[in-house]
Parts: sequence; C-alpha cells; structure tokens
Amino acid sequence: TSHLYAQPGIYPVRYTVDVNGCAATTTKYVTQAPRSVPNFTNTALQCDNKNVAFTNTTTAPAFGSAGYEWKLGDSTVVNSVNVSHTYNSFKVYNVVLVSRTDLGCADSITKSITLLESPAVSYNIGGSLCHGETLTFTNTSTTPVGAAGANSYEWNFGDANSSTDDSPTHQYAGPGSKTITTTARSTNGCESTITNNIVVNLKPSADFVASDVCLGSETKFTNNSSIADASTLTYDWDLNGSTSTVSNPAVTYNTAGTKTIVLVTTSSTGCTSTVTKTVEVNPLPVADIIIASQLSFDGGFSFTTNAVGTKYRWLFGDGGSDSAKSVTYKYPVDGLYTVRLVVETDKGCIGTNTDKVSVNRLGVSENSL
Repeated sequence: TSHLYAQPGIYPVRYTVDVNGCAATTTKYVTQAPRSVPNFTNTALQCDNKNVAFTNTTTAPAFGSAGYEWKLGDSTVVNSVNVSHTYNSFKVYNVVLVSRTDLGCADSITKSITLLESPAVSYNIGGSLCHGETLTFTNTSTTPVGAAGANSYEWNFGDANSSTDDSPTHQYAGPGSKTITTTARSTNGCESTITNNIVVNLKPSADFVASDVCLGSETKFTNNSSIADASTLTYDWDLNGSTSTVSNPAVTYNTAGTKTIVLVTTSSTGCTSTVTKTVEVNPLPVADIIIASQLSFDGGFSFTTNAVGTKYRWLFGDGGSDSAKSVTYKYPVDGLYTVRLVVETDKGCIGTNTDKVSVNRLGVSENSL
C-alpha cells in the first residue's frame, strides 16, 4: 500500500497480522521528507555584455537542508546559492534552478531571460599622431538590432577633453601616452565601453631665413628648424626649380623674380612641419650708354643712360669720372677711349656697360663699338 501525508514529518506506522484469530502487531516510523520550493529573481535589464545577477528566493524545506544547482542555458552549470553570469550573445536563455534536499528530494524551476544586444564600439583614427595635428576619429560602431534609434557616444581623449560627437576630431596640445575611452549607449538601454592607448609624438618646428639677392648671386638658406627633445631631424627643400635634403642649401637662380621656397622638416618618429617663405632675386639694371658729341671741336661729349638706379658712376677712360645720370665731359687729349658706366639700384644690384669714343678735336668722330 502507499500513502501520501499532507504535511512532512515523522509518522508511526502500525502493522497488524491476524492468522486464525491470532494477531501480531509491529510499529515502525516513516518520514515524509520535506520539499523545497525553488524560485529566483534576476536583474531587470539584461545586456549581452553585462553580469546578470540571479538571486535565489527558494522556500527552504521544513527541516533539513538543501543544495542548489544552476543551469544557465549556455552550457554553464554553477553550484551555489546565488550566481552572477555574463552571456556572450544576445538571445533567449532558459535558466533552470534545481533544489535538492539532504533527504533526496529534488525540485526545479525554469525561467526564460532575454539578453539584449549591446552596441559594439569600434573606430579608426585618421591623421598623424603628432601633437598639434588634427586627428579624425571615424566611428564604425554597430547599432543593436531592433534599437529604436542611433547610438549616442561619449569620448574621453585622455587629456581632460571630451566630445559627444559621433565621429569627433581632436588636437593634442602636447606629446605623450594618451588613454582614449569611448562609450556607446543604445536606445535599448545597453551600453559598451572600450579603452585604447595611443602615443602622441613630438612635432618639430620648421623655419629658415634667407636674404634677398641680386641676379647672379648665390642665395643661402639658414635652417632654423628645431624640436623640443633635440632629436635628429631630416629636411626636404623645394627651392623653386631644384630640391635638396641638406640642412643649409644654397642656389644661384638664373632668372629674377619672387621665388617660393618650401621646407618640410621631419622628426625621427615621422612627424612633419612645413614652412613656406619667399625670397626675391632682384634684377640687375641695364646700363645702356648714350653718347653724343657736342660738335664743339674741343673734345666735349654728352653722356646719359636710360638705366633706372639710385647711384651712377661714369669712368671716361682717361682718369676722369662723374656720378650724375647725365653728364658732359671734355677730353683734353685726342684718342680712342673706353667709357664705363656703373649703375646701382635701390636693392644694391649693380649693372655695368662699356662703349668707346674717338676724340679728334679738329674733326671729332663718335664710334660705338
């Protein structure tokens, strides 16, 4: 026979045997073992990258003790009263809590939890990792399936500056190691954070000086580039018609005019600085000589020039000279003389020319040879 007691406990059972009026009775005790009533709660919002906390709310047996086994739905089994677990995928999981008493009674409860997708944070950095350069952070993060809208973002650049733009830009004022923390928040309530470390390198400062020159003279460039840590620098010059990689180049231009010079200075870590300046190559004055006889039969001549300058110097070939633009000069002795004109401009550029004059005071003749 069998019997189910309404309440757990220890009950006496009397067993009587009667054979032909002869009876015998025996009494034994049986135990109706108590059962536990398993139950649990869990955190309200479950995201696939967060710990889900399961709290055991099982009703303990009336007497004795119970142990617990959690089957978390992803092949994970844990033996403990309470449990916390991180799932690596968003889907529905069936979580089973099994309660076993020390008297061998086992009961279980199954509940389903739905894991929401968290945004996956990722980005690319564009630009040169040099201080003072603009870096572009191109956001390639994913938006969870079924989210009602786009993610929101919070960027911390590791230098007390931050941004809430989707794809921000940033300049680091100084070199060094920087820790970038990026958080993406979905409209479904889930969020993700990643941290990356970058090294911002020291940027050089490119500079040079060069003086204006006259056509035909050498232009010398003095390199004043520098870097704060005094590390090795390399140079690339665009000298307007030629290039150079030496520190202090020099070049002689064959045409006058404004020359645009570009210097790119590069550090050992690849950071660059560029400076552009102009130098002037000033033209030489055209010192043309215009000679006219005064027809006075006394060796007198007129000398002038169309050259534009600030200083003039006439050398008449017989030791005589003058510093006016237009002059008259009287040769005291007949002969063939070489006349030289030297003209200087306001830029200090000098042009010169020569011509010949034949003096015959009885019959003066002029020759331009």
